[in-house]
Amino acid sequence: MQIFFETFSAMSPLYFFMLAGVLLRKSRVITDALLHPLNRLVFMAFLPVSLFLNIYDAQLDLAESLGAIGFALISFVVLFVALMLIVPRLIKERPAAATVVQGLYRSNFVLLGLAYVAQLYGKENIGAVSILIAVIIPLFNILAVVDFAILSGEKVTFGATIMGILKNPLIVASVLALALRLINVQLPKILYLPLDTISGIATPFAMIVVGASLTLQGFQKNGKLVAMVTAARLIFIPAVFVSLAVLFGFRGITLIALFTAFAGPCAVSSSAMAYQMGGDGDLAGQLVATTTVLSLPTMYLFIVLLRTLGVY
Repeated sequence: MQIFFETFSAMSPLYFFMLAGVLLRKSRVITDALLHPLNRLVFMAFLPVSLFLNIYDAQLDLAESLGAIGFALISFVVLFVALMLIVPRLIKERPAAATVVQGLYRSNFVLLGLAYVAQLYGKENIGAVSILIAVIIPLFNILAVVDFAILSGEKVTFGATIMGILKNPLIVASVLALALRLINVQLPKILYLPLDTISGIATPFAMIVVGASLTLQGFQKNGKLVAMVTAARLIFIPAVFVSLAVLFGFRGITLIALFTAFAGPCAVSSSAMAYQMGGDGDLAGQLVATTTVLSLPTMYLFIVLLRTLGVY
């Protein structure tokens, strides 16, 4: 019970911010018209700044990071290939199949990886998750393009894919931070301090926007499918891959970083991706909403279990 309450105490700020977003949406302080620009602000400015400073400030264990990166890359590729073989056999509608594949492999790792690890270990100790984000986000984007190109029939050129990845603000922020670390450039305080302030509000602001974005519109139509995908996304997939991570010897911050990559809800950006690339955008939005809400208890209970077992 002590572990249970200590874990809840550590995670409660994240739940509070998300609930605040829900209430702000209900009270119309955040309107429907504001949601798109606020989400864009989070992913184009706040999260890239936070990711940049996390990598820039991090004390990195390169050997441990490389092991986690290798495990994550191989695991997500294996998961993706398995989904591409299995899902189209179970779901005949191609746009829906493509959307389900994306929903099952692509987690909201950028936001929750930073938020959970910072909440549990402190902002100064999240180098492992920052490096994982820098590697996994390009992989998620590449796999999404392959997914929709094959299953939805949407034609996407290789050049457009590469340009989209290179222009991703999270990738730009990660590469810039790593470059500054490698050449040992110190940011002047006049630049570092305002960036640090922005980084400090990134997670609370992003979680408020996530809460405000939740909607279950149209759930009745896809209810059974959404329920099955949600169970797989939040329970089955993390149970398999987090167990493998433990067996491979990952512990502490590195294990929690991998855990958030596999156990998190569907990525907020997956809905926009589905709309743009011939998938089922409505289904993607419903998956984002349900997995985001239900990930609060599932991720919490997983963390309590990992802590009880003494592996983090």
